[in-house]
Amino acid sequence: MKLIDRFVSRELIVNVLLRHRRAEPCARGWKYFPQASSLLVNHDVPMEYLITFIAYVLPFSLIFTIPWGLLTAILLVFGRLSADNELIALRANGVSVPRVCVSLWGVALACTVICLWLNVQVAPAAQEKLRSTIFDLATRNPMALFGSDQVIDQFPGRKIYVGKKEGNKLENITCSN
Repeated sequence: MKLIDRFVSRELIVNVLLRHRRAEPCARGWKYFPQASSLLVNHDVPMEYLITFIAYVLPFSLIFTIPWGLLTAILLVFGRLSADNELIALRANGVSVPRVCVSLWGVALACTVICLWLNVQVAPAAQEKLRSTIFDLATRNPMALFGSDQVIDQFPGRKIYVGKKEGNKLENITCSN
């Protein structure tokens, strides 16, 4: 039985690690991504802000990608076991399907604990630090908010158009409500 448990858990863990990278990133933290990504990539923002931004958004991504990766891994592992007739061989040898799933429950419990920790402790702290990092960037280097031929609508009730930016000089600025 230990051999079966090791085999199923190894297959499951390998598939979870490979699949969670491909899951769709959708989380509360990603609502900042469209505004901040253009700010960080298209403007003169130091690389340290880009790295910290990615580090603070990562917990939000993991909250959703770990469960989706686990689900995909379970389907792949048991689909392969079924396709190779290994489940039939195990059943013929007197091993029940719930017994095969024991290692699955252990991996699922570990993923649940990790996701709970991310949801309760890591993600709220990362969200607060993400807000403070963006605010810090805006107060330390406000010119990084502006780019050439761009409309900025991150300010509530205001839209700002900058026609041209050369270094710290802005030209053709239009403000509207």
